[in-house]
Amino acid sequence: MAEKILEEKMEGARGALKRGEWDKFVSLHEKHYRPSAVDYLESRGAPSNEIWKVLRRVWLMLENFEDTQMWWEQRFERANEEDAQLFMGSENWAKFLDLKFPLKIYRGGVAKGLSWTVDEAQAEWFAERLGEGEVREMEVSKAEVFAFLEDRKESEIILRKARW
Repeated sequence: MAEKILEEKMEGARGALKRGEWDKFVSLHEKHYRPSAVDYLESRGAPSNEIWKVLRRVWLMLENFEDTQMWWEQRFERANEEDAQLFMGSENWAKFLDLKFPLKIYRGGVAKGLSWTVDEAQAEWFAERLGEGEVREMEVSKAEVFAFLEDRKESEIILRKARW
């Protein structure tokens, strides 16, 4: 049964790749392997503008970034403004442009990371949910911030490099 499911996923991924359905190709991989699937798309010449859109969806599907944090940092550190805009999408981009820097951000829960929030209550929620009662805060410059996302209603700030 498991072999059949795996074969169906592999066939679906091959078909998605042939049709240029980048998002579907990546989503057919288990969550932990999705960053590697993105690397594979890039090696096959998938358009950069599509890669950044796929990366946003991969980011939103993941919750734990510890295993892939360096991979994300490498991407975000070398990304330019156009990449960030593609990653955020038009609504988030407009909100990002309205942010006032230096910007106070918060993080609740586990140690240093890329994902912060401008909403202190949201950081407190994460701290309680993850069993880590501490909420950290700091100010960041615009150059330190890669993106702003409202997709999960978290007022999420994504840093170019993990901080604590």
